[in-house]
Amino acid sequence: MNSILPLQKMAPPSGLVAGTVRGWHILVLYGLVFVSMAVASVKLTQGMQADVRTAWKMLVMQGLTAALVAAFTVAVPELRRSLPALYARRRAPMEVLDVLLFASVVTAWTFGAHRLLLVFPLMHWDPSLIATYGYADHPAPPMGMAGLFVLLSVAFIAPVAEELVFRGYLLNLWMHRWGLWPGIAMSSVAFGAVHGHGIVFATAGGIFFCLAYLRFGSLWPGTLLHSVCNLVNGPFGLALLFLQKTREQALSLSAWIPEIALTAAFFPLAFLFWRRFRPAS
Repeated sequence: MNSILPLQKMAPPSGLVAGTVRGWHILVLYGLVFVSMAVASVKLTQGMQADVRTAWKMLVMQGLTAALVAAFTVAVPELRRSLPALYARRRAPMEVLDVLLFASVVTAWTFGAHRLLLVFPLMHWDPSLIATYGYADHPAPPMGMAGLFVLLSVAFIAPVAEELVFRGYLLNLWMHRWGLWPGIAMSSVAFGAVHGHGIVFATAGGIFFCLAYLRFGSLWPGTLLHSVCNLVNGPFGLALLFLQKTREQALSLSAWIPEIALTAAFFPLAFLFWRRFRPAS
């Protein structure tokens, strides 16, 4: 079922690691850009209707962040020279099984193990977190222009920018400096940190995306998988089903049968994912 790919063929792009750019440079720069654009998105959307403001704010933040990532990629020679290697033709074919397995394990983590083992206890400890984690009596997908804004953000802009920064730059720089697993761990924690209260959820997701990049040797497959997972598990997909809970249901284990089933499925899926995506040592 699995083809182990020689790790020595997955050397970081020489144009990236041969220069003076370090991982912390990218991390600080991206952090400043992300925070600045988050503030700018709030300022630029003041006075908008409530039904579109959240969606427009997301698009502004993600769009401006991606634009600035593109700008400093063009401006910094090491980053610019690394692009052909980062987006090279993949070294292993991406099969339908890869997409199905990846989407399945991410879904089982998103709405199963992560929600049941972490979010559920946290909401019992602090019920005010129910709304923070998105639970509502009647969740609805964003419609009209708001829906278009969210779709552009989650399906196109965020996957491209995040894969380039966290798997393209940070993973390769830290993997070159510290080794394979420290690079995976550090880039995944950084990815989780920009997701706020979803840090644990996104850190695990970062590990999945790191392994996808290492398997295929190109950012294109991971970007596609990122987009698919955002669509499947986002506001236009399964989130509508799993987040439809009253306050009482959110705190009652009897209303979490689907999450329990997904948690049980997560562990064998994670094992299969590891068998197929694990990097050679």
